Parts: sequence; C-alpha cells; structure tokens
Amino acid sequence: MKRIPFLVLAMAILSGCSMNTNPPDYIKQFTVYKEGDGIIIYFILADKSGQMTTYDGEANIEVRTTPTDFDEIRRAEKNFAEDVGIGVDYLSKEARKQALRKVENVVFKQEYAIRKEDFVKTRIGRGMLQQDVIIYSLGRIPYPSPESVKGRKGIAELVYIAKAAPDVESREFTAEETFYF
Repeated sequence: MKRIPFLVLAMAILSGCSMNTNPPDYIKQFTVYKEGDGIIIYFILADKSGQMTTYDGEANIEVRTTPTDFDEIRRAEKNFAEDVGIGVDYLSKEARKQALRKVENVVFKQEYAIRKEDFVKTRIGRGMLQQDVIIYSLGRIPYPSPESVKGRKGIAELVYIAKAAPDVESREFTAEETFYF
C-alpha cells in the first residue's frame, strides 16, 4: 500500500513530460545569435492555439552576408534599377531587397531532417524573463572564414516544411532573422 502514492506521483511526473505533437501553424520564434567565431540557431513551432509543439519535417537554413556600407548598398540598387530600366528612386521595398540579394554572399546553406523526438524542453532567458520552451536547436555553426564576415550584417532564413500526415497536409513556413557577425 505504501507504493500507491509513489506510483501516483511517478505517473503525474511522467504525464507532464510529454510534449505537444499537434501540427504546427506557424514559427513562433526563430533565433540567431553570435557566439565566438560562429552562430547559434534555434526555432520554436506553435500550433493553432499558440502552444509550442513538436513535429516531423524538414528545415532549410540559409545564412547570407549583406553589405552594411551605404555606398555599396546604393551601388547595388543603382545597378539593379539600370537592369530593369527605371530610376533608383522608384524602386519598391521588394525591388531593393532583390538588389541586395545580388550582392549578398551565401556563407552557409544546409537541409535538416527534423524529428519530433529531437525537440527539447529547456529554459531560456534570465531572471524575470526566464521561460520554459520547446525548441529545436541546430547548434553552433562556425563561420567559413571569420575575416570574410567580420563587421558585416547577416541574414538567416529558415524554411520549415511540416510533413504530411494522414489527416494533415504538408505545409511550409518561413522566418528570417537579421544579426551582425
């Protein structure tokens, strides 16, 4: 009889350890930050109710450097405007992004097979901002050449493709994060 309270306690603890496996509805958080001569990348998925979730899928990551020098940016925009035959002052926000894409350098590109079992519960933040989360971490990604990216702006792009299931269609989600090397 003394074992019954222990079993109830053990079942309560174990039932709290299961993670939500509902299909994702969006990328709740995509985080990239500098660490040493590399970057750390992780993301959090959320279901329709906004709760963090785990799900099988595929993640495609691309990290690019982009110019930070105003003259270099202006030159890229001018060249793009000449290519499409309009004045640089008439470029839309999307056209300006396309102009920068022509001078960006891809420094890292990788596809990852994501398994829901590889998501982890952890705690992020400090003090009053600390929170429990369910994340998928891609770990630390070293720079290909630290000198080639020093002082430049980086853009990391995540495309997450949730696998189809018997009652769920495959879906694609994207997120982008800007950081400095």
